[in-house]
Order: sequence, then C-alpha cells, then structure tokens
Amino acid sequence: MIQIVAPPLPMYIAGGKETYRSGEEHPNRYNITVFDLIIVTKGCLYMIEGEEKFTVEEKNALILGPDQHHYPFAPCDKMTQFYWFHFTTPCDWTYAPGILSTQLTKQQLPSFDRKTINPYKEKKFTLLIPKICLIKSWETVTSLCEKLLYFDGDMRFSWEWEKQMLFLQLLHEVANSKIIEHSFRSVIIAEKAATYLRNHMKEKITYKDLGKALNFHPNHISRCMIEHLGCTPTEYLYQLRIEKAKIQLITTDQSIEQIAEKCGFNQVSYFSKKFKLKEGISPNEYRRQFSKHRVI
Repeated sequence: MIQIVAPPLPMYIAGGKETYRSGEEHPNRYNITVFDLIIVTKGCLYMIEGEEKFTVEEKNALILGPDQHHYPFAPCDKMTQFYWFHFTTPCDWTYAPGILSTQLTKQQLPSFDRKTINPYKEKKFTLLIPKICLIKSWETVTSLCEKLLYFDGDMRFSWEWEKQMLFLQLLHEVANSKIIEHSFRSVIIAEKAATYLRNHMKEKITYKDLGKALNFHPNHISRCMIEHLGCTPTEYLYQLRIEKAKIQLITTDQSIEQIAEKCGFNQVSYFSKKFKLKEGISPNEYRRQFSKHRVI
C-alpha cells in the first residue's frame, strides 16, 4: 500500500496509452520523481521495483514509486496495451505494507495536537492506495482513463480542473478495488451501522437496537466497525456527538447544558467528561480558545 497524507490531494501531471509488441519491454528507470500508475488492458507487463517482482496482468493496476528503481524482469510474451498516468503529491507519503484503507487504526493516522487544531482549517486525513490490485469496476475505470486522455489532449486552461477531478476519481476506483477484493460484506455492514448511528445520534441507542435495525448480531457489527472504521459502535457514536458539540460551541451562544442535550447527552457532567477525554480540554475551554474566531 502507498499511504499519502492529504490535503493537498495528489496532483495529475500527464498520461498516455502504450502498446508493446511481443519481445518489447518497459523502460529501465530510476528515481523518476513522480508516481507512475499503470493499468493493463491487454497482455501482461513483468516489472521489478526495488527487489519486488510484479506480474501485471490484464485488468490489473500497478503504482510505481517516485523514489525507486524499476525495470522489467522479462519482455512481453504477447501484445500488451496499458494506460499510464504520472502524478505527484507535495504531502508526506510512505509505503504501508499489509494494511488496507478501511483498516486504519488511530495509531496509523497522522497525529495532531488537538489543542492547536483550528476548526476553520482543513482536517488532515490519510489515503491508502494499493501498489497492485485487480480492478473491480473495470468499465468505470477505462471510461475515466479515456476521458482523462481526451482532456489531456486539449491545452485549454479551463479544463485543468476537469482533469484533476477525473484523476482523483480514478485513484478512488483503484483504492476501492482493493477494499472490495478484501472484504465486501463486512465493509457494507460497517457502513450501514455508521449510517444508522449518524441518523439516530440524538437518541439513546443500545447494541440491541443496532442489531435489530441491521438484522445482524451486535457482536458481528462491532467487529466489522472495528476492522473497517477503527472503533466500536459506542466509540463511533461518541465521536459523532463530540464533533457536533464542537461546532455548536464555536458557532452558537447556547449554554453547555443546551448543547449537551442537543448532541444526545443526558447529563452535562458526563458530556464534559467525554469531551475532555477526547479533546484534552473542557467544553468551556474549547469555546474560549476559539472565541475570537466565532461565527454567529
């Protein structure tokens, strides 16, 4: 996996479509300074990056790193066609072996001091994109590739935005292919549970309620959420409530008691305890910290 911190998001540079005849091979390159996304539509490429071999068959995608030596370990044994797209990112990135984007734990996410976060600025998040995978939504991916190359052939400045948006959709489809390949059913259960909790966050929700709503055993739902969202249903619910409370604290003049009630907390003391546990400061301190930025 390739782990990229965002924003800013990865930036598309250039792309194309290549055909190799039997006996031809990919160029030998070292430290090209950009990522190279390869999507094979016909035939097979045989690549080495560093010391790892990759057999990139039809409907497979491979991302070559900007800092690695990559070269073929065998020529094409039949006619091979593929799309290639160069992209870069100004943010931190690293190789993350053995984890999927739905399996990020709190320890694997970028660490930030909560007390210094400005709620009016962007929130960092992590993109995890597989180095190699079988594309699941093949028609969607090839359509995005063709559209991207169509816009790439026109130098009008007004289309630069379109190209970047198309490329981000393409990266999203590649990343989703790995998630679907790994565990489609459990992803759906985790997402359904998260949606239910978001829609009922003001209510008193028990594990029994959640199990009945999704028609799965509560323990199974909890395991799916831990695997794919990194938290239990209870932890996820508290995160939703605290995030909503943070917005209320800095955008309204409502009392702490009113905010606690609106966010699903029956007791203001319990709300304050949970808030301080997550944010490191009390609700009143959080409000005072951003009082000069208040929007009423």
